[in-house]
Amino acid sequence: TRGDGTTGEDVTANLRQVRSVPLRLRDAGMPFPAVLEVRGEVYMPRAAFAEWNARALERNDKLLANPRNGAAGSLRQLDPAVTRRRPLAFFAYSVGEVRGLELPETHSQTLELLRRFGFPVAPEVGIATGFDGLIAYFRRIGAVRDALPYDIDGVVYKLDDYDQQQAMGFVSRAPRWALAHKFPAQEQSTLLRAIEVQIGRTGAVTPVARLEPVQVAGVTVTNATLHNADQIARLDAREGDTVIVRRAGDVIPEIVRVIEERRPAGTVPWTMPAACPVCGSELVKEEDAVAWRCSGGLACPAQRKEAVRHFASRRAMDIEGLGDRQADALVEFGFVHSPADLYALSVEDLVRMKTALDAASAADLLQAVAESKGALALDGQGRALLEREPPDWKRADFLRAHLDVDLGGKLATKWAENLVAAIDASRATTLPRFLFALGIPHLGETTAKSLAYWLGSLAFVRATPAVLLQALPDIGGEVARSIATFFEQPGNAAVVDALVGAGIGFSDEGRPPAELRERLDLAHLLATLPVDKLGGKSAQRLAATYGTLDALLRANESGWTGAGLSAAGAANLAAYLADEARARAL
Repeated sequence: TRGDGTTGEDVTANLRQVRSVPLRLRDAGMPFPAVLEVRGEVYMPRAAFAEWNARALERNDKLLANPRNGAAGSLRQLDPAVTRRRPLAFFAYSVGEVRGLELPETHSQTLELLRRFGFPVAPEVGIATGFDGLIAYFRRIGAVRDALPYDIDGVVYKLDDYDQQQAMGFVSRAPRWALAHKFPAQEQSTLLRAIEVQIGRTGAVTPVARLEPVQVAGVTVTNATLHNADQIARLDAREGDTVIVRRAGDVIPEIVRVIEERRPAGTVPWTMPAACPVCGSELVKEEDAVAWRCSGGLACPAQRKEAVRHFASRRAMDIEGLGDRQADALVEFGFVHSPADLYALSVEDLVRMKTALDAASAADLLQAVAESKGALALDGQGRALLEREPPDWKRADFLRAHLDVDLGGKLATKWAENLVAAIDASRATTLPRFLFALGIPHLGETTAKSLAYWLGSLAFVRATPAVLLQALPDIGGEVARSIATFFEQPGNAAVVDALVGAGIGFSDEGRPPAELRERLDLAHLLATLPVDKLGGKSAQRLAATYGTLDALLRANESGWTGAGLSAAGAANLAAYLADEARARAL
């Protein structure tokens, strides 16, 4: 592949599966070259894409997002057999290294030579002269764009004469003798039925527009990205509006603008829901950012796989043998709903998970065989499989009959025994590892260590409010709020309780250092002061500068102004602290 322009991925094995790529050159009436590097593009025709998705829908399989992504993903599969099943095609665009063959003098003649060698070349390729000729070609292709059997987003002009190409040369990594001319993004109007939010695997919240179906650039668009709440506010998009939709880069549908003159009466501005639509936890906005996040964490089904993966990872609970594939399968097949469920797994559970995983893989294999014409040559196996209906593929008795795999018999269990032992061993851990394993947003390993040092115990961490957490070193306001919000969610609290109940213990729990009391005294004092006594973010600056109440009390008004407090704020603070005993009592 092109990669980064210097290093690409080797997809040779997969490219051999694309039927339109010749494995042998055709006789072109001249000696075959010793080396011929052909450059081109793998694509998925529109009709083949639609047919693939229709069949995938019937099988309840995952749909391809669009032809471009479908082609790119198909070519990067680890298993060439998967690539072979995808309806891919290839167009040759140019040549690179050539040895043992004298090339023609022009690019267009070289494309004709590639055709004679057996490489497909887009039939719409043409030759134009001068500016007017180029624009006429651009308009001609634009007029037939929707009728083409494949997606395009523009045309490329190339200087035809190779000597002239060489004279013009390159700038950076792009040739001066080639220029892309993109079509304007196609736009259509449609009705904005609803604005919903989707929760990503890490808890990120993305608003999505549900649209009245509309054809845009040859594709039926029913959903469009709205990016974030700020984008919705900028558009002033409301449910019931008529909106203009386009496919950004001819791939991702997006709302461009609202036709306000067609807005019905009674519409109201959209607001972010208070709770996650998946788990009901609070949706929180990150400070100084446009992003919103579900605070459900461990308890949110939308985040479940990522939560289990992270919990088991090497830097977290370090459960050896529980990789991403096993974690995903345990969640997908219903054996694990939260990290706490890991500690209830038995060897039998893991064997059943492996059986289900093998059955799913076997179903994929049978599906591939059934789709392959070559399957008919497999000693009668192919015909037997082709006579079956798709629902049979996931039946254990059918799999036993047609595969040399005993899905219900005795399986090797040593791996399962080792994994159960590794899960059991992870019960003995440290507080920083456990806090990091919970996947609290913005809580990294270093901050987890600081939190464990200053608070000493899980119970203290869970009970400390944000206003006191941010008095600790290395923990700013956003991190403090994230930690406090996480433990306030009932779902997260239930999972943490279950983990503790499963026997997780910490070898490093202890009493907080003596300085903690002084830090919390200062945080409490500053939190109880009326905001207008100090002004702005002065309380945070004082906490960061002095750290403890004693240090603050030893400083005078000039010291406080040096720490960023205004003269009026310093005077107010001095008056408030005039009675030191009162401050101590706080």
